Parts: sequence; structure tokens; C-alpha cells
Amino acid sequence: MSAATEPAARGEGTRTALACVALWCVGAAASRSVGLWLGVGTAAVAIGALAVALEGRALRRLFHVDARALGAGVAMGAAMTAATLALYAPIVAAAPSVGIDVAHLYATFGAPSLARLALLLPLVIACEEMVWRGVVQAALARRVGPVAAALLGAAAYAAAHALAGSLTLVLACVGCGVCWGALRAFTRGLVAPLVAHLMWDLAVLVLWPLA
Repeated sequence: MSAATEPAARGEGTRTALACVALWCVGAAASRSVGLWLGVGTAAVAIGALAVALEGRALRRLFHVDARALGAGVAMGAAMTAATLALYAPIVAAAPSVGIDVAHLYATFGAPSLARLALLLPLVIACEEMVWRGVVQAALARRVGPVAAALLGAAAYAAAHALAGSLTLVLACVGCGVCWGALRAFTRGLVAPLVAHLMWDLAVLVLWPLA
């Protein structure tokens, strides 16, 4: 890319990132009425399609599969799952409101069938990673560097979910966003965060629900 076109490309990436964040906020707000699965899940797929349309070439380069990325993703997914299962009970014992909020989140998520989860959950997660760790974190990294971008990206990820009305969800997004953003920065791709994200979601939604 030439010096003349690089600033324009950066500007396009920033505008795409801002549009993705704004539209995600709409989906999170809608989830109060239609539930998380429909509100945030539908928004993820729609915004992911927009991201591919606008930033498809850059996103494709982030899906390089290698042993390092797969290993890092599996290790982080296992660590996040173990930490969640180990810490949930003590946290609820100390703050019972967290348990009430988590139960409410599961209720708003609904009870999708295993077939729907098997078909749609990977799609939703792939779109979510393209939007947040792909488009948004990349736009931040061009300005503040990879480490700060992972932290700021996690903050933006959590803030965009705040309109869903759950403090527990926001805090979970901070923790998960930092983990997945760190994987994105460390491996310079989306395969590792996608694997970790899928493992954690399957664990807490299907295999070992918290509530």
C-alpha cells in the first residue's frame, strides 16, 4: 500500500469499526425485548456480513490455521472454562445477586435446541470474532498498538453489551474480551480467539450451564 493510500485505508477501517460498534449496541438494546439469542445473535451475523463486505480481504488474512494458533486457542479455552467453573460458586456465595443475574441471562437466552446450537453457534461466534477482534481491534491497533488495542477492544466489547441491561454480562465481556483480544494480539490472527470462544461458549451454554 502506498503512503498516499494508507491514511485513506485507515480511515475506512475506522469508519467500519465505528459502524460495527454502533449496530452492535442496537442489537444489545433489542435483546431486552427479544432475548440475547435473537437480539445479539442476529446482530452478530448481520454485522459480521457487513464486516466481510467492507473488510473481507483484511479479514481473510487473519484466518491462517497453524499448530501455534490452534494450541493457544485450546489452552485458553480450557483455562477460561476451568476458571469459570471453579470461581462461579464462590462468587455467587459472596454476591448472590450474580446468581440471580446469571439465571436471568440464561432465561433471556432461551433454550435453543442442540441442532440449532451446532449449526448457528459457530456462525455467530465467527461473526463476533471478525467484528470485535478483527475489525474493531485492528482499527485500534493501528493507532495505539496491539497491547492497548486488546484492552481498549475489551472495554468497547463490554460497553456495547451494556445496553442488554446486565452488569454480570458486562463484566464477563471484560474478562472474555481481554482473553480473546490477547490471543488475537499474540497470534496475529482470529483462529485462536475463535477456538477459545467456541470452547467456552459450548462449556457454559451446553456442557456445564452455570444456572
